[in-house]
Order: sequence, then C-alpha cells, then structure tokens
Amino acid sequence: MHLTRRGRVTAIALSGALAVSMSVPTLAQDAGADPSPTPRPPGAWFFAVEPGMCFDDVWLPSGDYDFGTLPVAKDCDLPHDNEVVALVPLADSDEFPAGDLGSLVRERCAPAYEEFLGWPSSDWLVPTTEFWPIESDWDAGARDIICGVYGQPPLVGTMRSGGLRIPDQPVAVYHEEAEDVPDIWLLDATTGVLRRNLTNSRVRPLLDIPSWRPDRGAVAFAARQAGSEDNDIHEVDIATGEIRPLVVRAGQQDGPSYAPDGRRLAYISRDGDAEYDIHVLDLTTGVDRRLTTDPARDSTPEWSPDGERLAFRRVTDGVSQLWVMDADGSDQTQLTFAGGGSFDPRWSPDGASILFSTDRDGNDDIWLMDTDGTNQRPLTTHPGRDLYPAWSSDGSAIVFQSERYGGVTLWVMRADGTDQSLLSTSSPVGWPRPAPASWQVQPG
Repeated sequence: MHLTRRGRVTAIALSGALAVSMSVPTLAQDAGADPSPTPRPPGAWFFAVEPGMCFDDVWLPSGDYDFGTLPVAKDCDLPHDNEVVALVPLADSDEFPAGDLGSLVRERCAPAYEEFLGWPSSDWLVPTTEFWPIESDWDAGARDIICGVYGQPPLVGTMRSGGLRIPDQPVAVYHEEAEDVPDIWLLDATTGVLRRNLTNSRVRPLLDIPSWRPDRGAVAFAARQAGSEDNDIHEVDIATGEIRPLVVRAGQQDGPSYAPDGRRLAYISRDGDAEYDIHVLDLTTGVDRRLTTDPARDSTPEWSPDGERLAFRRVTDGVSQLWVMDADGSDQTQLTFAGGGSFDPRWSPDGASILFSTDRDGNDDIWLMDTDGTNQRPLTTHPGRDLYPAWSSDGSAIVFQSERYGGVTLWVMRADGTDQSLLSTSSPVGWPRPAPASWQVQPG
C-alpha cells in the first residue's frame, strides 16, 4: 500500500494505503518501500480499528511513517491525530477491485463523511483520511476501508458536526494571517471563509473583541499605540477602510462596546498602576463618564438590547465573576459566584438571558443564565476549550471560539447548545462578533 497526504503534511510511502483528502495539491513519494523496521501482518491494520476510535500517528526517527506499528486506541478527549468515522466495504463482491482505488475509496467514504460532518462533500472543512487494503490484506480477510478525519495540529474531542450555518450574516473576527500580525477580518458565516481584511495591519497589536456599530457600517477595536504601552480605541469603516480614532489619550483603553443606538460607546480605561474601570463615551456630545470606581478590575462591558443596562466582568482577588449595572453605573449586582472564573457576558437579542464562558468545572465551556443570574446551565461540555460566545442577530445560533480542531477556530451551535458545528478552520481565528440585525453587509 502507499500513503498520500494532501495539504500541509508530509507525504510518505508505506505498506498500507492512506489518503488525506484536502483541496490542495498532492505530495507523495513513490510507493513500494516499507519504512517500518517491523513487517506488518497482512490485514492487521484493518482488524485493529473500529468506528469512533481515536489514535495517533507513529513516526520513525528517519521522519518516515511507522506503518509496522498498529494503531492504539486513545481517549478522544485527549489530543489525537486521527478519528475513525466509519468502516465501509471496499467492494460489493469477493473479488479484489481493479482500477483507480483512490477514487473508489473516496466515493465510498463520502456518505459517511457527509453524515459525520453535516455537509456535502464540496463543503468539508476537515481533512479526511482513508486507509484501504491491498491484495495481501484482502487475502487475509480485510474487506473494509477505514474512513477517518485527521488533524494537524492534533484534534481534541470528536469532530462530529451538526452542519449548522448562519446564512447571510458576516462575522467580524480576529485573525493572524501571518504569525504575530493580527487583524480584524470579515468572515462569511455561510461558508466559513475569511473574505476581507479590514485593518490590514495598519494598527497593531489588536487587543480585544471587535464591536459592530449598529447605526453605520463600522467596527470598533482597541490597538496599541506605535512605540508605546498606551492603547487607543478606533473604528474602521467597512465600505472605505478608513480608520478613525474614537478614544485616544494617555493610558490604556480597551474593550469597546457600542450601545444598541450606536450613539454611546462603553469601554474600559486605566492609567498607570490603577485598575481598569468602565467608561461610557457619548459619541454625539463627546461627554465621557466613568461608571465604576471599584478597586477591583472591571472589563468586557456588554449592553443589554434596550441599552438600559450593562453586563460586565469584575476580577476581585484574582477571581473573575459577572455583574450587571444600570447604564448610569448604579445598581451594581453580582450574577455569578461559582468557583473558577466566569467571563465574556453576552446578552441575548431578546434580553432574556446572558451567555458567558466559565472554567468552573476545570475546562472552559459556554454557559447560559437568566439575566438575574438564575438558571445557570452549560451549553458545551467538550474537552476542547470553548470561549468568547456571541449571538447571531436573530438569537437562533451562537458562534464561539474553540480549540477542538488543531488550534483556535470557530464553531457554531443552536441557542440550546445542539448541532455544534465547525464553522471555519482558518487558524488562529477567534473573538467572533456577528453583524447586528440593524444592517447586513455583504462580506466579500
């Protein structure tokens, strides 16, 4: 057999057959030589796996794939290279098939992938992996193709996906096209494709989650001043690409959040060794008002849909909890009290609940609660870290950052936590913010 891998991984030759299907050119060495120091018994690979099994690749010191070592099942909650999706028959008869087996194998695995990943074959975001028997394996009784998914960097947890999409709604995201060069991009939530770089590295480094301006086509963000430790807040015009300053002064400004009317901007600020406090800037009059003066650190202000209240994060003695207050800073009330931390509050579009992330159970997951802090319950319990949730404009879906698929990528789920689906494999990509319902812009 021989192994071909398509994409950003090394192609090698071995005494088995494995193909990783990706939408970039194939790199493959000549087949025929077994790089393993130990001969593999015919058929043994195919008798060692079952659907749902996760296992790692094994490499020789020479850099060749060790196909003489049989796959060993690994806890799928731990990082792993491969997940077996299905075993499907290579042929419908007892005759070993002739011809182009690679095409036949992909055709036979396609229905299993479509069911597992939730999308038609043209839309698969995850590289797929196929092992198929040669005649010596066939003669030993191996009849099935091993259909799997592959991750590089490793996968964490299952890659099973509900195939959920968010039609016709762009998402503002943080993405590093090159290492340490972060920018704000628009991502097409129908296809999961990054469409447009809004900031083009003109200001950096970017520091926090972007915020859409509901009354015009603009996105606010925080960035560090050139040659300084001070941070400023800017907005970028979607149509023209013009970057305009919003809050520029000594100290550190961060965490911008537009009010639903687009006329007020909540943000956090500090100067020197003081802790962050929450401010609100009236964009019409220029009046800036400080809302919190607590000695603890206050951050991530988030407006309620009616613009009357703010949810925020307060860190006291190293523990992060969520609070709410009126838009004038009064009636500050704590919502979360559990051990660990609670972060990233996001009001639902109907104002009835608040999304947040928490590590109270030892892993970062997405939770939901009523706006008075009651009825707290998890929406994700995946072993991969899930962070930075954000609602779709109609409240039917939730986009979030996850480390399930070999790095920092985007996933989406329904409002009740079902149909969790990989949205984009561009990595690193995170801090998602879907466009508001007040205006829809074409992402490309």
